[in-house]
Parts: sequence; structure tokens; C-alpha cells
Amino acid sequence: MPRIAPLALAVALMSLASAGPAPAADDGPAEPAAGKYLGWGADHWRGTLAAEDAWQRWRAVRALNVLGDTSPEAVLGVAAALTDKQVRVRLAAAEYLAAAGPAARPAAAALTVALIDPERAVRQMALEALSGSADAPASPALAAAIEKLLADKDEGVRMAAIEAVVALHPPEAVARALAPALADADAYVRVRALDAVVAAGGKPAGAKQLLADALADPRAYVRRAAVGLAAAADPEEAVALLAGSPKDADAATRLAAVQALGELAVGQPAALAALTDAARAGPPDSRLAALAALQAADAAAQPAAATLVALLADPDAAVRAAALAAARPLRLDPAGAAAVLKLLADPDPAVRAGAIELAPDLGADDKAVPPLAKLLAATEPAVRGRAAAALGRIGAESRAAVAPLAALVRGDAAAEVRQAAAAAL
Repeated sequence: MPRIAPLALAVALMSLASAGPAPAADDGPAEPAAGKYLGWGADHWRGTLAAEDAWQRWRAVRALNVLGDTSPEAVLGVAAALTDKQVRVRLAAAEYLAAAGPAARPAAAALTVALIDPERAVRQMALEALSGSADAPASPALAAAIEKLLADKDEGVRMAAIEAVVALHPPEAVARALAPALADADAYVRVRALDAVVAAGGKPAGAKQLLADALADPRAYVRRAAVGLAAAADPEEAVALLAGSPKDADAATRLAAVQALGELAVGQPAALAALTDAARAGPPDSRLAALAALQAADAAAQPAAATLVALLADPDAAVRAAALAAARPLRLDPAGAAAVLKLLADPDPAVRAGAIELAPDLGADDKAVPPLAKLLAATEPAVRGRAAAALGRIGAESRAAVAPLAALVRGDAAAEVRQAAAAAL
């Protein structure tokens, strides 16, 4: 192996020292230490923005971004990098300015030029930077440049252009500017444009069909966005649009739809019917959410009483318990009362507790007292205590349970059971 001459080795080491620390493949994420990045402060990196080497220029922009230096000198220096010949440098500059927020305002002219960059990521970041630094409506030239990008071939750029219209156009100009986006080939872009137009006070024609199409889109995130927007529509239209969504394949979409229908249930029979249908069959999470919405509707859920009674026999204990809770404020017929009382012997503790709670309100005291009295001998103290309290609520009709109640007062091991039994007597 050949030996390296001492003089050559010394020269090589000096060269390395003057070049600074050796970088990793792409410098990776690095935490600034004491205001420095890779050993140098912001002053050094601002001075490196005009380096001859493209990699050094890119690293300088990235360093200033990591250090959070948004001084006017840094902003203007980075803005100049938006015209760099290297895509990597231009993209880093656009990302820096997008992260700079209002501090990027001095770069507005350079960002406007970047809107026609051949690289789609640079165009998107430039739009985001303009949106984040806006403090006044766009000039006619900038507004026109932004609106042109609503027809960009890239979906991300078109979405960023919508946000820029919202940020930089006066509200009264938003609907006009976004008219092309409402007819975009992509449903997600159409939904976002519609959301922006509605938020600005517009009422575009064809909105219902646009939302209906989006709710049928194969992409779950599009359907989720459409549910949120449909919920804010006219109540009758909202119900019509959302009626099928509680059975959506995507959990977040169906739960959002159930929540929206629940907020519309009072005063909207169609919403109540949709919730009832969702409770009857479908994914378990949607069924339980629908039952919770029916419970929240209180007495307004009376049209769902027959379905709730049927669900008291559901094989899922959680459904039975939720159906009991939703049925509590409703008027149940004798068959419904009998279905509730049958659950006093249910093997699930939560279901039994719900049935005990509801039994005194059924108007069937003569039929409720015997099974409740039987529960006074249950092994679980909580069951004995609830049964005693329920008999106390029934009052005079619970005479047949006086003896077992008195026995509990005299000798039950649980103090709370003794207290409940005494109160019942």
C-alpha cells in the first residue's frame, strides 16, 4: 500500500477544515444548536445564498429555514433563489417562504413570477407562500395569475390556487373566480371550491349534484369532505344527501354522517328515519352512533319506538343497552313494555341496569314488580341496590316486595343496598 507524503496529508486536512463539516447524503433534519446549523449561524448561511455551487445554495436556504431566520435580508436573499437554475434550490426557497408566513411579504413579486415555474411543487409552494403572507387583496395581475392556476394540470396546485383565491380575493370576488374550479375534473377540488364559495356567501347552481357525486367518490377523504359540506346545506337537502352515508365503507365518513343527521333529527322526520334505518342494520359503530343520536333526540324520537323495541332483542349487548337508553323518554306500548321487562334477566350487566332503570316508567307496575323483587336476591350488590331503588320509584304497587326489602334493610352486607332498600320502604 503506497504511503501518503506528510506534506500532502497536511494540505488535504487543511482543505477539509476550510470546507466545513462533511455533509450527510442530504443533510437530513437537524436541530439548530445555539442558533447554529451544522456549526454555522444565520449570518454565514445568508452569505452562502449566492454561492457558485448549487448544493451550497440549496443547503443555505435549508439552513435558514431550519434556523427560522425570517429577517428582511434572509427573505430577500431566498426570494432571489426562486429563479435559480436548479429545481432543488427553487423548491427549497419556495418552501422557506411558505413557512415564513407574513414575513414573506417582501418576496411577493418573486413569488408571483414563481407561479409559472415549470416544476409543479414550486408553483404549489409559491401559492401557499402568497396565501400565508397576504395582508391585502391581490393586485389584478396577481389575481389573474392565481386564477390561471385553477386550470393547472396538477391537483395539488389547483387546490393551492383555491386557497390563494380565498386568501387574496375580496369575498365578493370568490364565487366568480372559483367558477371554473366548481367544474374541475376532480371531485375533491370541486368540493373544496364549493366550500370556499359557500363560505364567501355564494349559492352556486348545481351544488346538490356536485355533493351527491362527491359522496359517491371512491376516495374516502373526498366523501368525508362532502359530508361536512352537505351538513351545512339546507336541512332538507342535507338529509337527502346524507341518508345513505351512515353505511359508508369508511368509518370516519359514516360517523360524521350520523352526527350530522343527529343534529338535524329534531324537526326533520327524514333525518329521524335515516337514523332509525342506520340503527337497524349496518356497521356496529354506525348503529351505536345512530342510537346515541336517537337518545339525544329525546321524545322527538318517538317515531323510532317500534325499531328500538325490536332492537331490544338484538344479539349485540351494546345495541340492546343503547336501545334501552334511547327508548327511556318514549311511550312504549304493552309489547314494548314486555320486551323491556324481559331484559331484567339479560346476562349482560349493562343491559340489566338499563332495564331496571326503565322498568318503573313503563306504566306496567303490576308486571314490573315480580321480576324486580326477584333481583333483590341477585349476587351483585349494584343490581340489588338498583332493583330496590326501582321498586321505591314504583311506590304503592310494590307492596309485594316489602318483605324482601325489609330483609335487605336488616341484613344486607352492602351499606348502599341497605340504604336503597330503606328509602324504598
